[in-house]
Amino acid sequence: MNLKQLNKSFVLQHDQSDCGVACLLSLIQYYQGANALEKLRELSGTTRQGTTLLGLYQAANQIGFNAQGNEADIQAIVDHKAPLILHVVIEERLQHYIVCYGYENGVFIIGDPAKGLSTYSKEDLS
Repeated sequence: MNLKQLNKSFVLQHDQSDCGVACLLSLIQYYQGANALEKLRELSGTTRQGTTLLGLYQAANQIGFNAQGNEADIQAIVDHKAPLILHVVIEERLQHYIVCYGYENGVFIIGDPAKGLSTYSKEDLS
């Protein structure tokens, strides 16, 4: 995995409702595309409460991704060979989106738009 490419393409969220569109913009830039956070907010219907899974799915498909929504266990995420946007629940109450770029050397490479790039163990992600 090219960490230099990840650092160049990864986008931090601008406010607490931007995590979903920041993840989508990170993937757009990862694949050398271009777009604007404001445009993605509009396409996804992002409000002050954030972006719904449906809104994120629709925006991704409108800009050319072949997006799908799936439930997955940890092994399915390990086996997936392309970056994913994961919908996670933090402390059983805060809904959040993160990018999983892949699984390497026993850790997931994660882009958290609230914190930056880091690695998570399987236990961290569970």
